[in-house]
Amino acid sequence: WDTADQLAIDAAAVRQRLPARSDRDGPTVHHVEPRSDSLPHAGGHDATHSAMNVNLDACITCGLCERACREVQGNDVIGLAHRGAASKVVFDFDDPMGDSTCVACGECVQACPTGALMPATLIDAQGRGDSAT
Repeated sequence: WDTADQLAIDAAAVRQRLPARSDRDGPTVHHVEPRSDSLPHAGGHDATHSAMNVNLDACITCGLCERACREVQGNDVIGLAHRGAASKVVFDFDDPMGDSTCVACGECVQACPTGALMPATLIDAQGRGDSAT
C-alpha cells in the first residue's frame, strides 16, 4: 500500500473493489484430468501414395512441409488443420496422401526435420526407415 499512499489513492476504495481474501488462503489448485479422447488423433502411417510415406506420429507440426509445398513449389497440397494441441498436418481436405493432389516433387520430404515424410523407397514393410537398426 506504500505505492497507493504515494499516489494518494484511497486504500479503502481499492479494497472495496477487490474480492475478500483471507491471509490464510493459499493459491487454489484445481486438478484437471486430460481429455485425450476430445482431441482428434493426428498420428498414424499413411502408405497410400506410391512415392511418399507419411508417419504423422513423428510429426511435430512445425509447418516446414506446408511452407515448402505452398511457397517453394506452389502446389498447396499440405496444410495444418485445427489449432493448438489438436493441430495436425492434412493433405488437401484431410484426404489420404494417395488420394491428394500431391505430385511427388519431394520438397516436403527435404523440409521435414523428423522424417514424418519419407520417400517410399526408403521405408521397409514394417514402416521403418533406413536409419533403423
